[in-house]
Amino acid sequence: MKNFEKKIIEVCKEKDVRKFFVRMMIIWAIAAILLIMLALIFRIWMSIIYLVLVILLFVGSVLEKAAQKIELTDEKVFYRNNFWSVILSDKDVCNQICFVLALAFINIFPRVWYITTGSSLIDILLGFGVACAILCLGNQIAKFFKNRLK
Repeated sequence: MKNFEKKIIEVCKEKDVRKFFVRMMIIWAIAAILLIMLALIFRIWMSIIYLVLVILLFVGSVLEKAAQKIELTDEKVFYRNNFWSVILSDKDVCNQICFVLALAFINIFPRVWYITTGSSLIDILLGFGVACAILCLGNQIAKFFKNRLK
């Protein structure tokens, strides 16, 4: 196991990292509300700000779930297996990661594809289709990594 992986396990076991991530997400949510208000006032492209803040909130959520997984898992499991395999074997972590990817696809895919097709309805439907496929992968990814654990 690498040195920084040992440090991550040590910090998550000793300190209350989950509270830090929850506080961080609350601060980001307040920042999201303020930035959306500013975007309305200054007429900035609000969807980009919204997407970035939602992704930041879900990244905080993924980190909180990963910290919870590290807290609840015995250190021997980490030494027998790959560090990232142990974290990704948790369904909650995989589902959060896939949800962030799905949000990004729903927001970005129609804008990029609209340039080529010219039809926004088809683009939105394609974006939702890709997002649904990504969300369905979350449980499969978790099962794959859980089967690889020793």
